[in-house]
Amino acid sequence: MTVSDAAGPVRTDWRAALKEAAVAAGVALLLALPLVAGTWAQWPVLFIAGASGYGIYTCALAILGDRYTGHQLIAGSSSFATMWGSGALSGSLIAGGAMQVLGPHGLPLSLAVCFFIFLIGMWLRRAQQQA
Repeated sequence: MTVSDAAGPVRTDWRAALKEAAVAAGVALLLALPLVAGTWAQWPVLFIAGASGYGIYTCALAILGDRYTGHQLIAGSSSFATMWGSGALSGSLIAGGAMQVLGPHGLPLSLAVCFFIFLIGMWLRRAQQQA
């Protein structure tokens, strides 16, 4: 899909845009979770927040598969899995520390901060690629 702006045509990747939307939805829903905790609304919020997290993973793997082939794809997939596992390990420690400091709301707040940092990273990368 091509979008025209004042600087000329800019190519947008729909998968990257979908990943960005999933991260933004995750941030918003995780920040909303402490507000709806204990009500019926917590279940749809948790369901959609979880779906956005898995959507990020799926879109990232699809983008990886589009960009690389052969040995590079194998190396990229291995690196992806290693970083995902490292994030699962360190994320548990960060979330546990946040829960000790902030109580049960520390989990969704720490996840929202991680998602927000990821979102900023995506914006910076996009700005760097367009420059």
